[in-house]
Amino acid sequence: MVGTYNGWLVLCSIVVAIFVAHTALGLSCRVARAKAEDSMQWWLIGGSLAMGTGIWAMHFLGMLAFSLPIPLTYDFTITAASLLIAVVISAFALAVAADPKISTAQLSVAALIMGAGISGMHYAGMSAIEIQPMITYEPRLVIASIIIAVAASYAALWVFFQLRGVGILVMRRARVGAAFIMGLAISGMHYTAMAASHFHAGSICTGGANISKRSFAVIIVVVSVSVLAFARGVLIHERRSEYLRRSASLRRTAQALTVHRSRH
Repeated sequence: MVGTYNGWLVLCSIVVAIFVAHTALGLSCRVARAKAEDSMQWWLIGGSLAMGTGIWAMHFLGMLAFSLPIPLTYDFTITAASLLIAVVISAFALAVAADPKISTAQLSVAALIMGAGISGMHYAGMSAIEIQPMITYEPRLVIASIIIAVAASYAALWVFFQLRGVGILVMRRARVGAAFIMGLAISGMHYTAMAASHFHAGSICTGGANISKRSFAVIIVVVSVSVLAFARGVLIHERRSEYLRRSASLRRTAQALTVHRSRH
């Protein structure tokens, strides 16, 4: 059975992936700065929820972009489990990014775990499709998708560390470029994995009522973008507050030096 893709939903999934990557880079820097603070756990929890929701939304939008000659339904429990995997693996990535130093070997192991988690999220999401006979997979493309997931994870973690030690202007420019590369890599993994899927002729949907794909896609986009936009807003507000605190501290220091010089 041959499927087709909705081009607009494919494009939307790629845009969401880029947005997720850009937000994740900002969150990784903030979590790293918060490691020595009491707020570390809250940044990690909030960051993993935002990042995990975004990654899951990109993958599910990619699944909704795919159509078969028969309507498809999704098992809610398994779908929710795939979202949980995305949140957990995001928490792991942000926790790794918070370490002040990491060796190449440690980075490689972390990338393997993260890549396996992303792959697990995707294939768990695919298993939520209620269809008989069950979906089968092309082994070589499955392996290719996992390799892409691991490579993208390694690149993402490496970028997380590299962007922590550069100037603000350079960091912002590099973050935009890195977000595009990471977003395309995440999308590449998903669509490679989709290409590995084989739906048998004569398959039937075994689930209940079919939900409108358009309505479901709109809900996912609105919710995921809202969560990511909220995370971006918090980061911007936090940076502004930090800038104001530093400015106030510098003014107090300057005033103290002025008073000291006037006395002598």
